[in-house]
Amino acid sequence: MPTFVTGSGRALLRALLLASAVALLAGCSTYANQSTRIRGHADQGDLEGALAEVRDEAGDDPDVLALLQEGLLSYYVGDYPASTAAFGRADEKIDDQFTKSISREALAFLSNDQSRPYDGYPGEQSLLHVYAALAYLAEGDRQGALVEARAASTQLERLEQVREGHETYTRDAFAEWIAAMLYAEDDDANACLVSSRRALTAYEDAHQAWGQAVPQGFLDDYARWADRFGFTQEREELVQRYGERGPGAVRLGREQGEVVLLYGSGWVDHLIEAKISFPILESDDYSSHDEWATAISMRGPQGVYVAPHNVKVKYWLSVAWPVRQHLQSELHVARLSSGVASAESEAVHDLSAIFGLTFDEG
Repeated sequence: MPTFVTGSGRALLRALLLASAVALLAGCSTYANQSTRIRGHADQGDLEGALAEVRDEAGDDPDVLALLQEGLLSYYVGDYPASTAAFGRADEKIDDQFTKSISREALAFLSNDQSRPYDGYPGEQSLLHVYAALAYLAEGDRQGALVEARAASTQLERLEQVREGHETYTRDAFAEWIAAMLYAEDDDANACLVSSRRALTAYEDAHQAWGQAVPQGFLDDYARWADRFGFTQEREELVQRYGERGPGAVRLGREQGEVVLLYGSGWVDHLIEAKISFPILESDDYSSHDEWATAISMRGPQGVYVAPHNVKVKYWLSVAWPVRQHLQSELHVARLSSGVASAESEAVHDLSAIFGLTFDEG
């Protein structure tokens, strides 16, 4: 649990533990080998090398995945203009692909997963605008960050439409929380209220889906904003559901500020390609589709087929599909101190859990 300490002339410290923040380095099977090389560079702390790997492979017309990778790695190496530019191009390509026909899905299933254009999983699309906003803030461009916050709100509304009918992850709690922070800094009370409400609902849904606790830091923020903007009903509901907030919920004085630390740990699960090849024989009898299908199924799935004498293979039928490979993350607690003030981190976003749910649901 986090500790909130305030003191005269001291900053309020809050550390947020962002689980597996490097989700944008996840990818489909097309990039399995490249992703391994990128992770190798990153694990050694060679982010410049990882970025060079991405750019070399992407060429002159990078796809969505390459742009997401470039945007995130550029952010981590401190090249914020390149980061926002890459994220902007990725967002444009995602919008363009969003309305395209799904006819490629059948082709991808029956041939090779590489025929399907990668437009990012929902969790990646949500974080795109979060990281772009952080990059603008790092440059001191608060207006640019606000533009990304509004773009995130629009994308999150689309997420709700796309995920309609699913029981989990119809809203991204962390992205809504970051948007609410930016709206609060801009004194946009209504937008802050809307994003705060959505974040609370999303965190409560996440708690039911994979055990994500509603962060105390978020509850304190929500309570502070409710007091600041006069959201009396929301403040009362928070007290009824979660009890009176602690010292972190008090309104900050003129000599006080708030530090938000985002700490990412580990790698999100990623996709690898599974593939089965079946021999179609010259002697196959097509008169009964059921019998033919049964015969073919007996020829796999290990990729080894022992044929009797004089049997000729007419062609090979290959079926490929993506498989999620789990990468165990080790979450580490961060503790910060400044004079007498101190705070510990708390988990706010588990991308592997989100990716697993959205991938398994299809």
